[in-house]
Amino acid sequence: MATKKLTNKQKNWIKQHPILTVLLVAALIVGSYFLGLWDFDIPGSDIPVITPTAEVSGKLQVHYIDVGQADSILIIAPTGETMLIDAGASNDKDVRAVKGADYLINYLKSHGVTKLDYLMLTHPHSDHIASADEVIAAYAGKIGTILLSDDESSGWSTVAKAMQKAGETYDLCSCGETYRLGECTFKILGPVDSSVFDDSERNHYSIVCRLTFGETSFMFTGDAETVTESAILKKFKASDLKSDVLKVGHHGSTTSSSASFLNAVGADLAVICVGSENGYGHPHDKIVDRLTEKGYQILRTDKEGTIVLVSDGKSVSRLK
Repeated sequence: MATKKLTNKQKNWIKQHPILTVLLVAALIVGSYFLGLWDFDIPGSDIPVITPTAEVSGKLQVHYIDVGQADSILIIAPTGETMLIDAGASNDKDVRAVKGADYLINYLKSHGVTKLDYLMLTHPHSDHIASADEVIAAYAGKIGTILLSDDESSGWSTVAKAMQKAGETYDLCSCGETYRLGECTFKILGPVDSSVFDDSERNHYSIVCRLTFGETSFMFTGDAETVTESAILKKFKASDLKSDVLKVGHHGSTTSSSASFLNAVGADLAVICVGSENGYGHPHDKIVDRLTEKGYQILRTDKEGTIVLVSDGKSVSRLK
């Protein structure tokens, strides 16, 4: 489409009214943005602010927060109850700036989170708990239950100190146990057997849980690897595993997402929490290909930033 040139009269008017011109242009840009006529990113505004409108009112929200090569997932139940699964910070020097505790806490507060009904820490690796101590401090006295997979690992020391200082205690997850989050429920599927905990294999003891709201369900896997997936497949029936959305295990590493586990979950959507150009090669092409072959639509935080999915109890959609 051809671009029209300004007339001399228009050029002279702009020269005579520079401030008014700037204000008019700014008004046009802002107006176009809010009317949805122009989709663009404002520098520095990487936290998408979601207001309680009819679009999310009465719906389940699941925020896969972009914290780089790390995991942190915020769940807001339809009646306002909240759960944070992991509070990681990237330890990989990816292209994006490392998003640590300040970023995560600001994200929570910007979405109206004044308390945490549950704080679930899947396993003690820094990309899942590096910001946990500061989250615990920020919400001291306002955390309902802190859920851990074990209390034997040496990796919990910082979290333990933060809990002690904040006067918080913790519960150990028990495989098969079901919890309630407002109108939602979530069931612990793994670790299946934590009695043989091995401090060198912490991923094997990552919490796996499935959250349901109405007819919809979300599978959260932390960094659970194929050994855990296999144990879950043996212990639970198909109806405990079938989900609409899968949080892909271990950032899309080949250590997770076995073909049999993906078949059992059979989700439409797969979300990969991963850092841009990370040094681990995540997600691995093999896993991306496997997900695609099995019909999963893939969403990635390294390419799309924070991903917010909503459920009305009957279907899952993406909030943009």
